[in-house]
Amino acid sequence: MSSTLPLQRSEPGVTESSPGLLLSLLAGWLLFAGFLIPELKRAGLPLRLSPVASLAGGVCALVCGKAYFLLFNTFLFSQEGFSVLFRPDPLEFSFVGACAGFCLGIYLVGRFLSPGRDAASLLDCAALPAGLLFACARFGQIFFGDLGLAEFSSLGLPDLESGHFLARFPFAVEDSFGVWYLALCVWEAILILLLLGLFFLLRRRHCAAFRSRPGLFFESLAYVLCALPFFLELARLNSPDFYYVHVEQALCALIMLLLLIRLLRRPVQPPVSGFRRFCPLLIFVLLLVLNGLMQYFMDKPWKLEGVLPQGVFLFFNENLFWISFFTLLLTTFFLVVLYFIRLYKILRNSR
Repeated sequence: MSSTLPLQRSEPGVTESSPGLLLSLLAGWLLFAGFLIPELKRAGLPLRLSPVASLAGGVCALVCGKAYFLLFNTFLFSQEGFSVLFRPDPLEFSFVGACAGFCLGIYLVGRFLSPGRDAASLLDCAALPAGLLFACARFGQIFFGDLGLAEFSSLGLPDLESGHFLARFPFAVEDSFGVWYLALCVWEAILILLLLGLFFLLRRRHCAAFRSRPGLFFESLAYVLCALPFFLELARLNSPDFYYVHVEQALCALIMLLLLIRLLRRPVQPPVSGFRRFCPLLIFVLLLVLNGLMQYFMDKPWKLEGVLPQGVFLFFNENLFWISFFTLLLTTFFLVVLYFIRLYKILRNSR
């Protein structure tokens, strides 16, 4: 799964497919600015915040996406100098870092340009439009071909052969050897769109509850959207990693942890105190540890030989892939369920 090298990356300068990603980003950016306007009207916020938030979000996305990537690849400075800071190579940006930066830019706009209103209200307005932008950005990565940013993997499914109903663009891509791979970026974009639809319905059902708690809608959507790359990042063939730690997954885990802590700080009725209040946080950490250990044993299964009985070890080793990915999927699923149990209690109080 991982490598002892700081990063597995392609050569910079992938330009022949760049227009595909640029068009997807442009479409997403226009969708964000356009759909943000009715959201601002609904919340009673100034419409001028739409172009300002779009610009500030884009700038912060570029800065944070590059900064987070270079944080785990400081060796690039010694090899190529400070020119790497200004190189627009899409392979040298963190997608999750850019998404976090985009949200940070929107928050700063709300904080300084909307006096008297909570910046969280602007984040709530931008949640669904930003999701559209992120889906477009993910989809655009397929145009980089041959295992660049397109995140191809079979996820343990039988090999795709020509003629299979999934062996076609954009659901899969054929490499130079004639092997078809599922395009994880496209499937993630589809999942993002489905989640946006579900959260749109959730907001309609609990409109009063979300409106009375600024920022809650944005936080809950951000948590679930982070859960997607938290799992799918493990299936990328060209996933940046730092000594067995997937850097994109690590950032997703950190964001989810902070959002869970913020959710636990919100009051519920009847009040929860003491150990019961922070029990979800303990469960969250345990699930992260289990997820990390499973990734480690996927890379070094022989480490279990002296720990497990011989028969159990042989069974685990023979079914390593299925056991591991099933465990990783379950841990991700329960991380989401854990959040929504507490969210449901908060929303129920407003009925």
